Amino acid sequence: NPSSAGAGNHSLVYTYKDPKTLIKEMIDNKVYEAEKIPVYSLDAKFLEKVAEKLDRKNVWEILVHEGLLNITVGEFTLATEIVKSQVEKG
Repeated sequence: NPSSAGAGNHSLVYTYKDPKTLIKEMIDNKVYEAEKIPVYSLDAKFLEKVAEKLDRKNVWEILVHEGLLNITVGEFTLATEIVKSQVEKG
């Protein structure tokens, strides 16, 4: 499911779904200043692997650097690319 987080006039969206579909919905629904809202997508299979590591108590190390997301859970480190998409100005 997409989620939005914003502070003041800044919003962004993270999703595990196809960002093209979400962007089309933003255009079709005439979202105000949609071209200013970046859409970041994470690979669903990556999130499934992260979910497999969930325990009752979790200690994670999370690193985001140059478009890559690394999550370390115990001895396991999982990594994925964060893909940025956006509504084109027009």
